[in-house]
Amino acid sequence: MLDVFQIRCKILPKKELLWEVLQQALIQFMDSSLFFDESIGELHHQRRFKFYCFDQLYPMESNKIYQVGKPYTLTIRTIKKDLAIYFDRVLSHHESSLLQGKSTEIRTVPYRPIDRLYSITPVVLKNDKGYWRDWMTLSEYENQLFINLVKKYNESTGKKLDENFTWTNSITFSNRKPIAVKQKNIILLGDKLELKISEHSSAQILAHFALGVGLGGNNARGSGFVNVKWK
Repeated sequence: MLDVFQIRCKILPKKELLWEVLQQALIQFMDSSLFFDESIGELHHQRRFKFYCFDQLYPMESNKIYQVGKPYTLTIRTIKKDLAIYFDRVLSHHESSLLQGKSTEIRTVPYRPIDRLYSITPVVLKNDKGYWRDWMTLSEYENQLFINLVKKYNESTGKKLDENFTWTNSITFSNRKPIAVKQKNIILLGDKLELKISEHSSAQILAHFALGVGLGGNNARGSGFVNVKWK
C-alpha cells in the first residue's frame, strides 16, 4: 500500500486575483518552488508522471475575486515522501510574483474503504483528437481514466498491476458542457465527475492512490484533483 501525503499551505495573494488568472498563478507558484533543490527541480523538466496534484484556493470567492492579503488554503497531495517533506519545508516561505506562502502542515491520508471519488478540479484527458465526447464512448472514456491511473501506479511501484477487475460501478458528471482549462497558451477541455468505486481490493488501492496523484493528465498543473467520500 502506497502512502498518500497531504500538505496544506496557507497562501496570501499579493494583489487582487480574478478567477481567470488564479490557476496560472497557482501553477507559477508551484513550479517556481521546485528549484531550491537540484534533484527536485529536474522533475519539472522531465516528460514523465510527476506524482503530485493540487486543488484550488479555499475558501472559494463567490464573486470570483481573490483578495489581497486574505489567507487561503491550497492543498497539495503526493505519493512521494521526499517530495512531501520538500513541499512542507519550502512552501511555508515561498513566494511568486502573485502569491506568498505563509505556513504549511503535513499529514498522511489514512487508508479507509472508499465509496466515491469526486473531482475538485476538472479532469483532463490529453490526446490529439480533441474533447473526448466528440470521438469516444462513455465506456471508452472510463477505461482511459483507468488505464492512465494504472500506468501511474505501475511506474511508481515498478510492478505490473493485474487489471482483471472492476474499478468503478458508475460515473456521473456535474457539467453539461466541457470546462475550459487554460494551460499556457492553449485551452484544454475537462469535466467534473464522480466515480462510485468497486469494493474489489485492487479498485480500493487504486482509488486511494488517485488521491495522491489525481485523475487524468496535467495533475501537476492543477487538473484532476479528487476528494473522497468514505464508506
